Amino acid sequence: MSELSSRASAEIELVNEHGTNNYGSLPVVLAEGKGAWVTDVDGKRYLDAVMAYSAANFGHSNDKFIDIACAQMRKLDVTSRAFYATALASSPRRSRSCQASTAC
Repeated sequence: MSELSSRASAEIELVNEHGTNNYGSLPVVLAEGKGAWVTDVDGKRYLDAVMAYSAANFGHSNDKFIDIACAQMRKLDVTSRAFYATALASSPRRSRSCQASTAC
């Protein structure tokens, strides 16, 4: 891997100093993504074959998924699993329908 830019090095240093380090990260600082592609802070594009939770299923910056998530957050944000919430049953069902088709 090539030498890190000063911007990437600074971002990594901040995360290592102040973040929760659950596992080792690759020395790449991603800034944005669309579909299966991500771009780092220096403009280099990568095909995201590593995956992370919803991005693997819906693609990065999926407008339909963002609209669904925003609509839910306007009603009720993330809650503890110590409670039941109306979105617990409907969200996974709706997510599966988004995966099965392009119309969410």
